[in-house]
Amino acid sequence: MEAGTQRIDGRSLRYDGRREEILAAVTRYVLDHGVADLSLRPLADAVGVSHATLIKHFGSKEGVIVAVMGRLRTQALPVSMRDALPDRVDGAAVMAAYWEAWKRPDYRSGVRLSFEIYGLALHQPERYEDFIDGMYGAWFDTVGAIIAAAGCPADELDTTVTFLVAVTRGLMMDWLANPDGRDRVDAAFAGYLETIAERQRHWAAA
Repeated sequence: MEAGTQRIDGRSLRYDGRREEILAAVTRYVLDHGVADLSLRPLADAVGVSHATLIKHFGSKEGVIVAVMGRLRTQALPVSMRDALPDRVDGAAVMAAYWEAWKRPDYRSGVRLSFEIYGLALHQPERYEDFIDGMYGAWFDTVGAIIAAAGCPADELDTTVTFLVAVTRGLMMDWLANPDGRDRVDAAFAGYLETIAERQRHWAAA
């Protein structure tokens, strides 16, 4: 091999310039392994690209995390529900459908990952600013669209959505962390839906 010639294996060549394919492989790895011990070199080995290729496409570990969560957001249920809102104006029914779909096994790993990253962001908010902005913004915009379509007045929208996002996220975390208490959490969510329905009736009567 001539001096300065870099060895390129078949997998690295296959991924050259194909960010979306790399990101799909990276996403599967991160969903399986989490981010607490995530390191770029083992990640590169696992998905079959060079360390330099990961740096080229994502810049850093934090860049990988932001890209993975961005990809998961584009596949998430709230986006499809937001697109369907012209035919779905019962906010309580939409949130109920969201809850039931979120509990499916194919959604749980992504939600669990988001909570893991939230924990990191609490300690290092400056490093995970893009994640927080993107993830909270997606939740806020989606729930806001649902509640606005359900009749929430504009002057109540921000506070109502803040409340709904906080309650939903808290119940999600409780449901994931306490398998033996899931009936209790489901019952709490049902009570939360009654609150949404009551607010809808108030908005309709106003």
